[in-house]
Amino acid sequence: MPVLKGIISPRVTLMFTARELTREARFKSKDYWIDDYQPKHMRLSEIRPIDKMLMNSFDEDFIDNRYIPGYSFTGFYKSQVVMIYGIVPLWKGVAELYMVPTVHLNDHKFVFHRAALRFFEYTASRMQLHRYQCYVCCRNVPAVKWIEACYFHYEGLLYKFGPDTADYKLYGRLF
Repeated sequence: MPVLKGIISPRVTLMFTARELTREARFKSKDYWIDDYQPKHMRLSEIRPIDKMLMNSFDEDFIDNRYIPGYSFTGFYKSQVVMIYGIVPLWKGVAELYMVPTVHLNDHKFVFHRAALRFFEYTASRMQLHRYQCYVCCRNVPAVKWIEACYFHYEGLLYKFGPDTADYKLYGRLF
């Protein structure tokens, strides 16, 4: 049972299906798809070294503590896990995002970047969000560049915020 499940009101029934998000991503090849996240996806993943270091610094499993059915997904190319990502609704109109990329993302970054932009627009509209936010480790330069390329704006520096006492940047995107 996900730890954060209690955050979502029992009246909230809006969820997304992997098929729906695959359709909205408009992948140009059947080799790409989105699936509902399952714990085995993490075991199949080759996490990038900088992200692996961060994941290992958590006291508990990062994804399993954020996993919410209908809000947690895995992006695939053929049988390779490219990224694991999800939405954590905070309250009406506001949600957080998380993403764990794998070593395969670099080979497919343009495909998944376009898909991510569509994902943000589509899910924000369907969930009636006025804000998405996320935290990015200052040391993770590729992640900082990517989130800024997704039209998120830097909002502040969080000193010693991470589980490894690393500084993080807070990013937000308004709709």
